Amino acid sequence: VVLNSQYGFIEPYRTNTDSFKYTAAHSFEQECARVCHDGLWGLIDRQGNYILPPTYSQIEQFAEGLALVSLHNKIGFINKKGEVVIPLEYDNGRSFSEGLAAVCIESQSSKWGYINKDNEEDFLLSTILQNPFITTYSSGHLMKSNENQQTGQ
Repeated sequence: VVLNSQYGFIEPYRTNTDSFKYTAAHSFEQECARVCHDGLWGLIDRQGNYILPPTYSQIEQFAEGLALVSLHNKIGFINKKGEVVIPLEYDNGRSFSEGLAAVCIESQSSKWGYINKDNEEDFLLSTILQNPFITTYSSGHLMKSNENQQTGQ
């Protein structure tokens, strides 16, 4: 809910407005919600307690139990406890889908590859892609778009 340009969460039949302290917020995803305070994102539980204090410049929606986070132009992944599962060592990336996440290994040359949830390259798909415009990995197929054209690779 938004009140005076501040975001917060309320329960039915309660009028407490103390929770309206966030500059942006997303709905709860099971046990946590992503909230922004002073330009940084964190996680709160349903009681409004911080699971993860505002730390990151971005926290994406959770996918397969992990959320992509970014700070200082590097990305990594956290779990719903706010713990770093994959260190912030990549230049860019996409959320997990079917156990894999596309990550930019070297931004200068736009080299992309895939990692699994243990931060290991998936060698079945480890061919480095130049400027891939990766959109998704689904049902065992890499969907790649190039010049507004999508192809299954």
